Formats: sequence, structure tokens, C-alpha cells
Amino acid sequence: MIHSSDLKPQKQVAREPGDGALTKGLAILDRVAQAETPMRFVSLLAETPYPKATLHRLLRMLTKERMLAYDPVSQTYRVGPRVIRLAYSAWNNSGLVEAARPALDRIADAIDGTLRLSQLDGGQVLYLDRRASPTAAFMNTGAGKVEPAYCTAAGKAMLAFLDRGSLSNALMQQAFHLYTPNTLKCAASLEDQLETVRLQGYARDHEEYEYGIVSVAVPVRLTDGTLYGALSVTGSLHLTSMKELETHVPQLTEAALEVAGEARIRMTPGL
Repeated sequence: MIHSSDLKPQKQVAREPGDGALTKGLAILDRVAQAETPMRFVSLLAETPYPKATLHRLLRMLTKERMLAYDPVSQTYRVGPRVIRLAYSAWNNSGLVEAARPALDRIADAIDGTLRLSQLDGGQVLYLDRRASPTAAFMNTGAGKVEPAYCTAAGKAMLAFLDRGSLSNALMQQAFHLYTPNTLKCAASLEDQLETVRLQGYARDHEEYEYGIVSVAVPVRLTDGTLYGALSVTGSLHLTSMKELETHVPQLTEAALEVAGEARIRMTPGL
């Protein structure tokens, strides 16, 4: 017979902070960061799947940790100072940004448009750095801006040179929302266009994501196929044309090879 005195007390395992809470908090941060203006609680409640009490709790936690900032006058949330500090640190220490900086600085003055460096992030285009000529139209595509991959030149330039497994995964993450009449409608149409990108070495966006905006992009990749990102130049049809942008492709291609070589040195341990 086993007596109660013979039983060892069960060790209480401390409950770790759940991945669920972290995932939910990050989803809220993403939504606030992507909004063009600060967001009210009712908007977040409508645009996230969380119950009212859960959302209140997560917002309190994020605000306490300065990941979000709350304005009691307008009753809105915006990205907090801690996120901004972390984002700046990540950008400033990005191996790809550092690798590309000399090339971007050198060719920016010779290119009439907005020159941008980007990489793929979760099937989307994440812009890391940019340079704009004095005559370039204002574009809200600074560091940290995220855009779809399937309807942007930078996105297609990178998708085209992914291996088959990575491409299949990326295609499943595309929404194929129709932003303009020129937007690609499905994965099959995109794959047809990606084949053209592989043949010609660069991608185009002719008013696929925004009306009046055109862009060309080349992949930042090594000859062995290692893909780091993309270089693109974008302009407004009020100031330029697709034909004019395509004249920059040789310059972009040369710069992309330089950036890829420098990225390999900076981002490969032991080199």
C-alpha cells in the first residue's frame, strides 16, 4: 500500500509566457504599424480576431512596454518609441543595408527616380533603404514599408529567382487583390511573368500596384544563385515612362552584382 506520506510532491512547473500572447501582440503591432494614421480601439477590434477583453489586455501590455503609444486625447494607438528604437537599430545594423550603401550613394544622382533596396519577408516586399532624386515624386516607401510581391517590380524580381520550394511557399502567401486593372489575378499569370523576368533579368511594374506609378527592378544575387534582395527604381508617369526607366537596368544590374558580392562578405560567417 502506498501511503500519502510516501508520495513526493509534484514540482510546479512555472508557466512560460505563451507563444499565443506573443503572436497576438505582434499581430496587433503589425496592424498598427501598417495603418496610415493612428488607430482607435474600435478599429482594432473590428480588424483583429480577438475578443474585447483580450484586446484590452494586449493593448495595456504593449503600451506598458512602450511598444505602442496611446494618445488619451484622440484615443488612438500608434507605434511606440521602443519599436522605433529597435527598428532603427535593426536597420542600421542590417548587413544588406551596409553592403548596399556605397552603391546606392554612387548611382543615386545618376538615376532620375526613387531608388530602393528591398528583400522578401514572409512573401512580401520589405523596403530597407532608398534614395530619391530631387525631381522624384514623393513616395511613401521608406525603410520598413511593406508591399505585395506579386504586383511590384521588386517583388517579382526576387520571386523569379527563388528555388522551386521557396517560390511555391511564397505564391501561397500572395493575396492577388486587384489594386488596378493591370494587377495580376492569379498564380498562373504571375508564374508566366516570372519566366519572362528570368529571361530578361529584370522585372517591371506598369501601374499594377498603384495608378500612375511604374517601376523596374533587378535581383541582388550571386552567380551561384544566392538571393539577397532587389534594387529597383520607381517613378511617376507624370515625370517619366517605363521606357525611360528601363534605360537604368544596366546600371541597376551592375550595382546589384556589387551589392551581392559585398553582402556575401558581410553576411557569411568566417569570411
